[in-house]
Amino acid sequence: PCCAVQFNTVVCLEMRNTYKSQVHQGQPPKTIEPPQRAVSVSKAVGTLTKANEQKIYLYLFIMGYFCKRTGASCWFAPLAILLALIAVQSRAGALHNKSFAPGPHVAAVPMPGCGQASPLAPGSSGSFALTVDGVARTFRLHVGAKYDNARPTPLVLAYHGWHGNGLGTELVSRLSPLADAEDFVVAYPDGMDDIDKLGIWGSWNGAGTSNSPGPDGPTCTVEQDYCYTSCAQRSGGCHRCDWTTCVDDVAFTEAVIDEIENKLCIDDNRVYGWGFSNGGQFMYELGFRLAHRFAALAPGGGHPHNGFNKKPDTTKGVKISVMNFHGVRDDVCPPEGGESKDGWYYISIEKEALPVWGDALGCRERALTPYPTPFDGESDLRCSEVGGCDAGVNVVACLWDGAHTWPAAWATDMLWWFFERHPRVGPRDVRRPTYNVSVMEWTPRAEHHNATFVQ
Repeated sequence: PCCAVQFNTVVCLEMRNTYKSQVHQGQPPKTIEPPQRAVSVSKAVGTLTKANEQKIYLYLFIMGYFCKRTGASCWFAPLAILLALIAVQSRAGALHNKSFAPGPHVAAVPMPGCGQASPLAPGSSGSFALTVDGVARTFRLHVGAKYDNARPTPLVLAYHGWHGNGLGTELVSRLSPLADAEDFVVAYPDGMDDIDKLGIWGSWNGAGTSNSPGPDGPTCTVEQDYCYTSCAQRSGGCHRCDWTTCVDDVAFTEAVIDEIENKLCIDDNRVYGWGFSNGGQFMYELGFRLAHRFAALAPGGGHPHNGFNKKPDTTKGVKISVMNFHGVRDDVCPPEGGESKDGWYYISIEKEALPVWGDALGCRERALTPYPTPFDGESDLRCSEVGGCDAGVNVVACLWDGAHTWPAAWATDMLWWFFERHPRVGPRDVRRPTYNVSVMEWTPRAEHHNATFVQ
């Protein structure tokens, strides 16, 4: 129905891909229930109250069905939707205006791209390709509207969820408009979808997604059917609990950072990572193996499987801050840990992940204490942190009244609020790259239009 009124391309494509994958696997197509569609609409246009979210969904469903059955032009439907979008964006703008203030001053570390011509005009986006360790990869890039190649600029890497891609993340996260307003650069890497299934199956390899059984045994309870080619080709093949690619996404991430820093004027003291769902889970893998390249990480709606609660790499005094975002009603990646509705096991964020990170980063207290933010109260948001950390280091978990969604209307602003206040702490740990880039194409690729964020 949403396709009939041309409301949300991302949601329609997600529905189409889900339908195709069900048919391909010989399953009867399942009805997509209204609450899940309301969630997807929320991700695309911002977070509304539950009541308004349901009303908008119901309106779209009825209007789409009516238009499709009658062939009416329904010119008034897009107008009503536009008014709803304006209301949401006004709310998001009000949050943005009240939330930002200068963060702590740390001297910028300019990279080789300073002074070079940007591959994109300020305020625009494009898709690029590179080959890392023989594997062809792609990412999307947005250069903030205020970009100046003589002034070092923060870089944010944003990772989609399972079944997603970079374009979909750009469309629903609100990070590119925020980058225009706040002056930073955003990269949206594309996960590998090397699996023989219809639709988009972009994924990230990390924190136990392709390494079952782990130290604590299998990471799932039921037989799964997600054998990516890169996993099938390794010694031992696929395990029944594997559900993502087995390609080295950490090497890909480091390559993307290096290539961007060689082409744009990036402040190496202000490189950040955020991801949702499978992308949030991958943030932990980046902490385990690539903490020296980031000032702060922000996992959203994703955390490690049981047996993969590793500490961040603090070699040579590297320090990194982390802020977890999670809906208390998330049953896909439950924040309290245990078994998800789909049959995978996860650790607890507050009881397991935070203490391990706090210990590694030298935080001296075990009890969690409140971590106040300007966004407290949004969707019943509450944040806690590990106490006794060094100045400039925070290990935080934020819970809000929601499910497995990203509340972009306020959470994206809060994300940048946290990043702004956390430049690199401690020395830069310059290591030799562990990857090989054989091809880097800095000519923007032709746009593709299949945009997905997460399933």
